[in-house]
Amino acid sequence: MPFITKSEFKAMKDKIVQKKAKRLENAEFQRQVKYAVGNSHQDASKSSANGPRSPEKAKNAYLSIKRRIGRKGLIKKLDVLFSIWIRMKTKKEYGPMCPLCGKRPLQCCFHFITRSKHSVRWDEANAIGSCHSCNFENEFNQAKFINWYQKRFGLAAWDDLFFKSNQIAKFSTAVLQEKYKELKTLVER
Repeated sequence: MPFITKSEFKAMKDKIVQKKAKRLENAEFQRQVKYAVGNSHQDASKSSANGPRSPEKAKNAYLSIKRRIGRKGLIKKLDVLFSIWIRMKTKKEYGPMCPLCGKRPLQCCFHFITRSKHSVRWDEANAIGSCHSCNFENEFNQAKFINWYQKRFGLAAWDDLFFKSNQIAKFSTAVLQEKYKELKTLVER
């Protein structure tokens, strides 16, 4: 069994302390993002009695968070900002209630074609604000929402979106940063 010196032990201990501090900082950032968007059950209880946090308050809280991030972090940040933008846009066009069911308030960003298809992940034609139950129901009953989309926007629009979703898209970090800046300016207006 090899022996380590006191200086090596101290260096290892300092690395562990730095990793713990970084994990705590990351956990705090994730908590702030969750609170800004208002998606967790716990945060919904903190929000007003009328329902979840409004997109405007979520926008202001989210934009106040500043941190240097990598590619994965940039994608997460882009998803959150896109969700805020889509909910604000849907609220202007359809009002504060879910346009799909008309029963519950807007709570999340609904993608007609899954987010795993990056070519349409941040496409406004693929997303609309919705309640959590409609977003969850889409996992099991996609035909209902595809029919809603086709009635609202037409069969040609659906075909274009579906064709676009099957195109391969690999975004560079620079392109993602540009998309983030675009969305940020839209949300800040």
